[in-house]
Amino acid sequence: MKFINGFTAKIVLLFIFFLLGCGSRGESVNQDLIQDLKNLTAFDSKKHKVVLIMPSSGCSGCIAAVEEFVRDNKFPSLFLILTNSVSQKDAVYRLNLVNPLCDYFWDSNKTFYDSKDSEAIYPKIVYWNDGDWLNSRVVIVKPENPNAMVELWDYLINLKF
Repeated sequence: MKFINGFTAKIVLLFIFFLLGCGSRGESVNQDLIQDLKNLTAFDSKKHKVVLIMPSSGCSGCIAAVEEFVRDNKFPSLFLILTNSVSQKDAVYRLNLVNPLCDYFWDSNKTFYDSKDSEAIYPKIVYWNDGDWLNSRVVIVKPENPNAMVELWDYLINLKF
C-alpha cells in the first residue's frame, strides 16, 4: 500500500509540475513579446493601441483573413509587424501599405517570430495597456478563435482617445 501511495504521489506531483510548466510557458512567451514590443523604437505606445503581428507563412486561412482585414481597414491606432516574410516589397503591395494610414514595422530579424513556439504560425493581436504594459492582452488568431478579427474591428472602430 505504501508503494502505491508513494507512486500515486509522484504521479500527482509530476502532473502538477507539467500543468504549471505549461501555464507559465504561455505567460513567459507573452511577457517576452510585450517586452520586445516595448523596446521597439518604431512603436509609439501613445498612438498605437493595438499591434497586429503577421507572419507570412503558417496557418494559411488565418493569415489570409488578417491580410484581408489589413487591406480593407487602416486605422492610425493600429501598428502592424510583418515578420517571417521573405519579401518586404511583396508584403507591402499585398497588404496595400504603399500609402498606409497605419504604421508598420518590417521585422527582418524575426524578433517577433519564435520558431520554437507552436503558435508562431498564427497572427497575434496585442491590445496594448499603456498604464500597465505587462498586462497587455495577447489574442491569437486561429481556427479555435474565429471571432478574433471581428473583436479587433469592434475595438478599433469604438476606440476613444
